[in-house]
Amino acid sequence: MIHKTSLKTIIEHPETMNEDTVAMLRKLTERYPYFHAARILYLRALYQTQSVQFDAELRHSAPLVPNRNAIFRDMYTKLAAGKK
Repeated sequence: MIHKTSLKTIIEHPETMNEDTVAMLRKLTERYPYFHAARILYLRALYQTQSVQFDAELRHSAPLVPNRNAIFRDMYTKLAAGKK
């Protein structure tokens, strides 16, 4: 399971996420399905690592996250920054 200091580091520096982080966040969201911050971080990690699971997980997670704008904002800013 993920340690609270690891989670704090991921929140403060999301650019450091990698495949190991994806696995840890997946386990965390499976164990605590309504932990919205972990779910958003998991989606971000999937997106950042260009995982093929991203689209399916986004469809699954969108109804579970109360603020879907957070997901949209995170993904849109990354896409817009990549186009410039």
